[in-house]
Amino acid sequence: MNQSRFQKILVPLDGSKNAFRALSCACDLAESSNGTIELLYVLLLSKEVASTHINNISVPDSVINDLQENGQNILKMGLQQIPSSINVTYSLELGSPSEKIIEISQNNKTDLIVMGSRGLGVLKGILVGSVSSYVVHHSQCPVMVVK
Repeated sequence: MNQSRFQKILVPLDGSKNAFRALSCACDLAESSNGTIELLYVLLLSKEVASTHINNISVPDSVINDLQENGQNILKMGLQQIPSSINVTYSLELGSPSEKIIEISQNNKTDLIVMGSRGLGVLKGILVGSVSSYVVHHSQCPVMVVK
């Protein structure tokens, strides 16, 4: 594998141990190839839910703010893990994590996605599906899944 071609590395974070392990691997790759890292946190909340009423019940702004603050805190933890020698950008998005990872990767012409596996069992993975499985099957660039 030619590491020098991995100039833009996307690392989706969800706060799990495996996501931070993936970030560590991405840092190693970025350092060895003078690459950049983009951290991504996807808030699993549709724009429709965030901005409208559901069955005459509105989602309080405080709930959305708390969820966004949690995402920002996860991004901050990720930023603290990245050596200062690596250029990094980060973003917090609303939507389906699987779809947003693919969308951001394509829009930013990512060379590699490095993400954690949540370690779902085979049966649970089949029944529930997994973000990493979706990304592996739909990405136009290589994907490294870290356990």
